[in-house]
Amino acid sequence: MFLGFIFRHLDAYMQFVFRLRDTNLPKFLCEDVPLFLGLTRDLFPGLDCPRVGYPNFEAAVETALREEGYVVLPAQVSCERA
Repeated sequence: MFLGFIFRHLDAYMQFVFRLRDTNLPKFLCEDVPLFLGLTRDLFPGLDCPRVGYPNFEAAVETALREEGYVVLPAQVSCERA
């Protein structure tokens, strides 16, 4: 499992921030994401937690939207690309 590999190589604070971010980001509107990320940067200054991307999932979402006849906008697939 890819996430298990990542967690073995991060210290405890980074694991906490990583999990805090990844469990809360799906709950926010795209407009709220910069505020949340700013708060975590303020609470944990100097701690750069790498973002794990999900390119296969995002590609599958884009494909499914196109197959159903939708116009795909970047914000529909990933808040980071909005």
